[in-house]
Amino acid sequence: MKKIASSRSSLSSSILLALSFFSCVSLSIGQVQALDVDRGGSWFVGPTFGYYSPAESRDLNTAMTGGIQAGYYFNNLWGAELSGIYFKPNSNTSGQSNNSYFVNLDGLFALPTHARVTPYFALGLGDLKVTQTKAAVDFGGGIEVFPANNFSFSGNYRHLIQVGGHGYNDDLLYGAVDFYFGNGDVVHAVPMPVVSKPAPVQETPAQQFREESRYILPAGFPPCKTPAQTGCISLNGNQMSMNLDVKYANDKAVILGAYEPELDNLGQFLQSYPAIKLTINGYTSNTGTYTHNLNLSNRRAESVKQYLVGRFNLDPQRLSTKGWSWNNPVASNKTAEGQAENRRVEAVAAVPLKPTVVKVLVK
Repeated sequence: MKKIASSRSSLSSSILLALSFFSCVSLSIGQVQALDVDRGGSWFVGPTFGYYSPAESRDLNTAMTGGIQAGYYFNNLWGAELSGIYFKPNSNTSGQSNNSYFVNLDGLFALPTHARVTPYFALGLGDLKVTQTKAAVDFGGGIEVFPANNFSFSGNYRHLIQVGGHGYNDDLLYGAVDFYFGNGDVVHAVPMPVVSKPAPVQETPAQQFREESRYILPAGFPPCKTPAQTGCISLNGNQMSMNLDVKYANDKAVILGAYEPELDNLGQFLQSYPAIKLTINGYTSNTGTYTHNLNLSNRRAESVKQYLVGRFNLDPQRLSTKGWSWNNPVASNKTAEGQAENRRVEAVAAVPLKPTVVKVLVK
């Protein structure tokens, strides 16, 4: 039994050290360029390798395992996995080996980190054959790391409870290498909005002043420095407005984390002016059919509405959405760069201003 405990401890230490090293490498890469992980709509398949640790009452030693797993993620959080693992433990008493296997179907829940390093939990049911073949419940979890766009490795643990008979409690500790396919890159770069710093105000000693009537922007919101800026307020005649421009990954309707500050500015702006009603417009590139892109553009517009309503408790009746498919492009769809500019959601929130009397220095 000491040898079993020693083997399990050695394996755990090796997997933890490997995960720590590759996690640090992945996080370092993520600091160089903003990245987002989305498994939704993707299939995966790959080999597994590790150790089987039997219940003490089985009178068996630990054994190395090998197998294969495959699965599908319905969205970035929920998925399903089918796996088969083969192992050959020996009896501690007779030395006789047992051809054994565990075939199971698990439901997966990945924590919503949108990062290269993601913990997950698993629960499922399978068929376990050691000294006899019976159904078994398994549960556990692991950590998955993405060093490349469609490739991951993971450290995994499963606790097995064989149903019926002695009700044996066994353990599996194993690593896996998975290849993702079917829905583009799982890891992709996030286009970062440019936020310019306000210019310093030059103070001038007071001399003589005259009164003028002007339109003044309210405090508490960042002012725009260029017409192309979004997530800030600008003055247009006798009204102020805030523009929204959120970009999306190809064929996705998930809001990227880099655009949350811009959305938060708009949400606070709408809270401050409850009379504003807003139309949210969704657009796509021309990749795919018009009908598919019309549905995608509607989902993109709806994702912004749900974000604003959920985070800032806004009345949903104030916000309307419309999808435009690939109509009204802002760039050419003949290049990848132009298509990236066209995958967007736009909105303009405008508020009339009343003139304010201010004192102006007479030079």
